[in-house]
Amino acid sequence: MDSADYSIISTDTAGLIVSFNAAAQRMLGYAADEVIGKQTPALFHDTDEIRQHAAALTQELGEPIQPGFDVFVAKARRGQSEEREWTYLRKDGSRIPVRLSVTTLYGPDGKIEGFLGIAADLAAQKQAQASLRDSQARYRTLFERAGDSIFLMKGEYFVDCNPATLEMFGCTRDQIVGTTPYRYSPEFQPDGRLSRTKAQEKITSAFDGETQFFEWRHQRYDGTPFDAEVTLNIVMIGDEPHILATVRDISERKKAEAELMLSRQALIERNEHLRLINQLSNRLHASLKLDAILQETMEALLGLSHAPSIAIYLLSADAARLDLVAHRGFEEQILRLIVNLPVAGSHSGQAMTQKRLLVSNDLSHDDRVPTDLKNVLAAANLNSALIIPMIYHEQALGCINLAYREQRTFSDVELETLNAFSNTVALAIANSRHVVSLGFQAKHDSLTALPNRSVLHEEFTTRIEEAPGGLTALLLLDLDHFKEINDTLGHHVGDHLLTHIGPRLQDALSGTRALVCRLGGDEFAVLLTGLPDKTDAVTLAKHVTTALRRPFMVDGMALQVGVSVGVAYYPEHGESSHALLRAADVAMYQAKTLTAGVVVYDRSFDNYSPDRLALASELVQAVQGGELVLHYQPKLDIASGQVTGFEALVRWQNPSRGLLYPGVFIHLVEMNDVIHPFTTAIMDLALADKRRLHDLGYAQPVAINLSVRNLMDTHYVARLAEAITRHGIPEREVELELTETALMHDPDSSVALLQEIAAMGVNIAVDDFGTGYSSLAYLRRLPLSALKIDRSFVMGMNNNTQDAIIVRSTVALAHSLGLRVIAEGVENAEALALLAGMGCEQAQGYHLSRPLPLNELIAWLRARCEQDATLID
Repeated sequence: MDSADYSIISTDTAGLIVSFNAAAQRMLGYAADEVIGKQTPALFHDTDEIRQHAAALTQELGEPIQPGFDVFVAKARRGQSEEREWTYLRKDGSRIPVRLSVTTLYGPDGKIEGFLGIAADLAAQKQAQASLRDSQARYRTLFERAGDSIFLMKGEYFVDCNPATLEMFGCTRDQIVGTTPYRYSPEFQPDGRLSRTKAQEKITSAFDGETQFFEWRHQRYDGTPFDAEVTLNIVMIGDEPHILATVRDISERKKAEAELMLSRQALIERNEHLRLINQLSNRLHASLKLDAILQETMEALLGLSHAPSIAIYLLSADAARLDLVAHRGFEEQILRLIVNLPVAGSHSGQAMTQKRLLVSNDLSHDDRVPTDLKNVLAAANLNSALIIPMIYHEQALGCINLAYREQRTFSDVELETLNAFSNTVALAIANSRHVVSLGFQAKHDSLTALPNRSVLHEEFTTRIEEAPGGLTALLLLDLDHFKEINDTLGHHVGDHLLTHIGPRLQDALSGTRALVCRLGGDEFAVLLTGLPDKTDAVTLAKHVTTALRRPFMVDGMALQVGVSVGVAYYPEHGESSHALLRAADVAMYQAKTLTAGVVVYDRSFDNYSPDRLALASELVQAVQGGELVLHYQPKLDIASGQVTGFEALVRWQNPSRGLLYPGVFIHLVEMNDVIHPFTTAIMDLALADKRRLHDLGYAQPVAINLSVRNLMDTHYVARLAEAITRHGIPEREVELELTETALMHDPDSSVALLQEIAAMGVNIAVDDFGTGYSSLAYLRRLPLSALKIDRSFVMGMNNNTQDAIIVRSTVALAHSLGLRVIAEGVENAEALALLAGMGCEQAQGYHLSRPLPLNELIAWLRARCEQDATLID
């Protein structure tokens, strides 16, 4: 029995276990000697399930069956087969579904000596059935909730459809299932062919395996026709072919196409009518520039109207006045009075408001004309006038004013001709404005009105040629953590913020030959030409980052953003705008990775260069071959000068490239699965070195940096605990540093994981604070011991009041949360003094010590101890 794949358990007639094969031991987790001689079913079965089966057997057999062993053997005792599904309880408390068959065991005398239970594991089968049910449910949901009509055909008949089909065809399920497509099609299609014949061809082709996609004229149940796009595909259901059809109502699209066709036809007819009026008016319509349109209009009016004096007005942007844009035949004295006319109360304004021609046969007696204008018109011998509004799509654009010496009357033909001419002029002006608007939209960002990517590429060569002898540089800017603003405050706030970026950049770059463009999202480009040298480009980039760091007032909120800038030089980093933009993009992402603010392109960190790809492939060997080394930068207590800890900083001793710093390879680690063995290797190196420091009497904690990928690793806490135990390090001598950005990647998961780590006694610090968008409420939830201020603020606070304010506020915030503060990037004594005055407890940076290999660190610590002893003596 031990060679069997099934669990086999035999009992005596009272239910005591007699044998228990190897498969049963594997299935239930018990050794044979643990169960033989013990009572079943209590050992392996759920009492509730036993009671349920007892009730079912009582009803099936017509006599009471007591919950217990008899439930399993009642039918077997009666010579009946017994096989049903049960749930086995394993030794570890887990459950497993099985199919249990119970057989009677007879002795030589024919009497029942016991029972044999054979069980097969149904777990895999149950899981497969559940997966199948889930899959069927998903596809049914997709079928039922699709917006398009989806139906299934067998032969020429509908056999199933989704709710969208019923809504589209205006019928019930009973009215469509079992019918043919011809019931829901008109007799003829728009091309004149019979719907039945054409449909049969499409269905036959689909059954032949050819996907059919075509337009079709359908009709609803009530006979209302509509246009649709239809897709037919063959599908196999069981062994039978079916047609799966998808129908999309395109009536609105067809209507729009028809309207567009009618509009085009109307435009053609109108132009033809105008051609008959005057060939000049056709040239007028063909003109796209406003000055050319006005000139053509003036020339045409001289021949068409025979008016000695002509004035053309356009409505102002605020629609409050009419501005004179072209004139002929008026004396200077008159022009001073008519250069601007109010819409309200003027003869011209009335014509525009009423959208009709107005005639004044006798200007001297027309009360609508101001007295001073009457006098100068009379002096110029102008006695009658015609005002023709220029109307386009029911909108008044302006008017044409004709003045005559004689008291003119106008025939209907003249008025119709001039009105048609005016409409042509209005159309030409509207087209001109539309073309100008389209041209602007094609080359400018719709949100910020800044030039777009196409302008950058189009003007690249021209701008370089216009600044011969000077240096050309491209800056690519990407706002830091802009997504957090969108997610936290809403996209409308983010969009409003983006509209402030262009003016801030243009103001910061005033006096330079700079083309500022928005490339999309939160990316902006600045093309600088005519620069004296490369340092000017970097200086301007830093000036831009400083300018953008100043708060923006948006909807009453002061929002502060950072920016990462990539710099690329022409032609050193690219001989075309596209190549230069790519190089600047690489540099920008390097700046973002290093939180460095501004980075100039260097092929050494180009992730997609062949050299960079080769470096990525060498990372696994680096971890496995022990090529990773650690340097340690001390942290000092500002008040006492005592060493308070060490930050472990990884280096890669590459066999062919020499010592590589994190900026060269750490982003490659983050992008690959090597992150987990890499983290384990760093953790082991740091703890082994800490063991040595501990043995030398240095109990200060070593800080190990974690990435966002570590926070997503559910096994990290166990690996950390195991490593600390293996190296024999007190937990208080270990500290983990995580960036603010990493903490905000998945806040809830981060809190749970960090609380588990803190419960071990390991200290946790927030690194690079100030570069992310963590909230005070979120920080209070974290089991933190320290907060590290980002080096970008510390290094800039000597010369930047805003940075100093940020550092001071951060110190106060940390203290309010009960956290100690560590300032990184302390490069000089002045910064250290400022931090001391702000109440910052600890500092690290090159002013105090550069990162040191372990042996050099130990020598440095001993030297400090000797120096301190000498000072005491």
